[in-house]
Amino acid sequence: MKTDIKSLVNHFALIMLILLYFIAPTLAAHRSLWIVIGILLWVPLGLLAMINWESRRIRAAMLFLISLTLLSDIGFAYFLNESWQMIHRILAILTFTMVFIALIVPLSRTRKVTWGTISATVCAYITLAALWSSIYMFAELHTPGSFTTMIHDPTNPAEVAPLMNQMFYFSVVTIATAGGNIIPTNNFSRMLVSIEVIMGQLFVAVTIARIVALQVCSIQEKEEEKPKKKKGKS
Repeated sequence: MKTDIKSLVNHFALIMLILLYFIAPTLAAHRSLWIVIGILLWVPLGLLAMINWESRRIRAAMLFLISLTLLSDIGFAYFLNESWQMIHRILAILTFTMVFIALIVPLSRTRKVTWGTISATVCAYITLAALWSSIYMFAELHTPGSFTTMIHDPTNPAEVAPLMNQMFYFSVVTIATAGGNIIPTNNFSRMLVSIEVIMGQLFVAVTIARIVALQVCSIQEKEEEKPKKKKGKS
């Protein structure tokens, strides 16, 4: 029963993340809807992290951190200034990191591949991209011009939403090593991009490859059991 609930939460979180990917640019154009984006993002991620991590203390810490991040979303939406943006980005980085760890640790211990496992793996990959998107946002706020974006004033509501969209786009194409039209302009931002590329490659090479290997082994075991069952019947 617990496994079924876990799989349902994993599927739900994945659907919400994919849905948010498509509707967030439209919602972000309206400042009053930024809180809606926060709820659609942090609530599924919170459920995802808490259902996959069994420690009650870690769950309580995650719930507290996600609540703070949601509150920072409200402050970010209504009191848009550099200080609120910095606080919001730091909390977002911490929350994404905890969610990613809460997903990757159980995935590294799993011995059976289900559709729920696959959904959790994809969610972890998207969370990793979102984490680096927040790191890039923080770098751009701390040192304007760290990336060749078209944004000139990160405290201007009309420019914040496009900046968030650009940074997430840049993070996705970076982690997928697809390239893009946004370029890091200083040594620190280049170092950040290099680390994300390495982490993205390691995620695919280790985590996804392990999931595929487990699935192949499971199929082979089922194929080997078929002749034994036939002999037992005869």
